[in-house]
Amino acid sequence: MPTISVGIPDTTFVSSSMPTQNFSFYPLMYVGNDLVFSECISLMEIDLPTLPVTTVESAVLQLSVIVKTDTNASPIVVNRVTSSFDAQTVTYDTLQSFTATASQINVNTTDIYQIVEIDITTLVNEWLSGTHENNGIALTNPDGVTLVQFGTNNIVYEPYFPKMVITYSETPPPPPSSDNPYAYI
Repeated sequence: MPTISVGIPDTTFVSSSMPTQNFSFYPLMYVGNDLVFSECISLMEIDLPTLPVTTVESAVLQLSVIVKTDTNASPIVVNRVTSSFDAQTVTYDTLQSFTATASQINVNTTDIYQIVEIDITTLVNEWLSGTHENNGIALTNPDGVTLVQFGTNNIVYEPYFPKMVITYSETPPPPPSSDNPYAYI
């Protein structure tokens, strides 16, 4: 099965305490509750490559945990953004609406400087089938207490860049034409 890695360079986070600011230049995406930024939501624009299939076997979001507050697990929920946004300009005040998906992970202190993986296969297949338009992802932390910071492309160290790994089945070759069983040279 072919596997491709898709970079996610268009990332940002928004802050409830600085509702008119855009943080796309930060090296980290904040998700959860921070002493300075208060509630933080991370956003990612996802550019899917052209695929020869309409469904994939798996799609896994890979994020590098750089900071994790508190010793309790931090639930990170993947949300489907319902309308388009621009990672370079979106703010807390202009944040698009989003809907929670079943994709989530608990991040622990043992995950610091590790890559965590979140299965987003269902969401990617919904995008590919046209069930939902691909308007990107919002990451939230509903516990209201902890904060997780994930690396972005601005962190400069490529192993920490966010990415999505897609695996799909190869499409079978088309059956031979029954109109003319002979080939011409």
